Amino acid sequence: MPEQPNRRPVARGECPSCGLSYALKADGTMRRHHGMTLAGFSTGEPCPGVGKPPSTAP
Repeated sequence: MPEQPNRRPVARGECPSCGLSYALKADGTMRRHHGMTLAGFSTGEPCPGVGKPPSTAP
C-alpha cells in the first residue's frame, strides 16, 4: 500500500462533557462534534464540550 503524502498528525483530547476522544482546534480547544445519549446515539445537537479545553490530552 503506498504512503499517503502530506498527512499531518492531528492533536486529540478527551471531551470534558461526553468523555470521547476528538480532534483539537489550533487553539487547543475541542473541535465541533455532536453530543451522545446514554445509549450511545447522537443527539444531533452540538456537544456542550465544543470550544472548551480537553479534560485529558494524550
